[in-house]
Amino acid sequence: MKKKLIITVFILLGLGLFADVLWKTDWTEVTATLRQLTLLNMMVFLLVCSISQTLMAWRWRIILKSHGYLVSFWKIWLYRMTGYGISYITPTQVGGEPARVYFLNENHDIPLRESSSSVLLDKLLEMSAFVVFVLSGVLAVSFTNLLPNHTLYFIFALLAVFGFLLGYAFKKLLDGSGFITSLFQKLRLGRVRGLQNFEQKILKTEMMIADFLSHTDHKRTTVPLICLISLLAWAFTIVEYALVISFFGLQMSFLQIFLVGTVPLFTYLLPLPGGLGALEKAHVSLFTVLGQSAGAAVAVIVMIRFKEIFLSTIGFAYALTHGLTLMGRKKEEVRAERRLKKAQKRLRREQRSLAEQQRGKPDKLPVEL
Repeated sequence: MKKKLIITVFILLGLGLFADVLWKTDWTEVTATLRQLTLLNMMVFLLVCSISQTLMAWRWRIILKSHGYLVSFWKIWLYRMTGYGISYITPTQVGGEPARVYFLNENHDIPLRESSSSVLLDKLLEMSAFVVFVLSGVLAVSFTNLLPNHTLYFIFALLAVFGFLLGYAFKKLLDGSGFITSLFQKLRLGRVRGLQNFEQKILKTEMMIADFLSHTDHKRTTVPLICLISLLAWAFTIVEYALVISFFGLQMSFLQIFLVGTVPLFTYLLPLPGGLGALEKAHVSLFTVLGQSAGAAVAVIVMIRFKEIFLSTIGFAYALTHGLTLMGRKKEEVRAERRLKKAQKRLRREQRSLAEQQRGKPDKLPVEL
């Protein structure tokens, strides 16, 4: 109940900030700025935006491959877009991860433990790179005296909390106790009916992540590679901002572009769907202290929101056409279909197991009479 109240308060604050930005914006200037865009500009912008998502999909595919499962890149990309879209409309940044696990298990017969392990590790790496990326921008702006001290303190505190949680999660994973498992035990969720058997399942999933991170070959090659991919994917955010700013003809230095491409992103850490309201207000405030108009800031954020909605739409379109909806269908039909699919999966597993047993048996010798 308390959690719902906190989220509700944040959403109302976000809506208030969003309404404030809309009310104070000179929409004549915004419209004039947006009219400078050409079709070629939009195509180049969306192409660059897709590069960061492609890099993140590549990282997830590498993790899955290290677990022994090879899934087509196109499928991985679509599953990731589905998770992105669902997370975008939820107050937290992890709302779409169960959908990614579902598709791996449903479409590729990857066990839930391996599916969950790959998704959880992918998300931890994404959030770690995100914190490092935003922190670099906040550190840069702290030497410029552009933002008031209380704003910097708030951003630093927020990043410190998330950085501590991520560090604690990796520590618990590597020492064998498990991050989620530890929380499970401290909250005594094992006493809840239906959750008694979950603790060992969660621990086994987290141990797969620990084995991946501590494996000698992975530490030398795979882990550095996926960390580099994570940072590179977020770095393309700067390229996106640089493109939009150049399309609009705004005169900004590389440092200023770096600041507007990193600092406002801390709002994604707030319990708001897509940082609604807070992201807009942060852009307007930062653009103003950099000597740019509020209308230019709103034009830039319109492009950022367009990108996010475009990518989310792809994810939703795939999800709604591949089993993540009950709209327009009876629940009984969906449940019957799911039971049939589970029975088919069990049958395929039994057939594979029987085939393996038959291959392992020695050929019978002929009996001499």
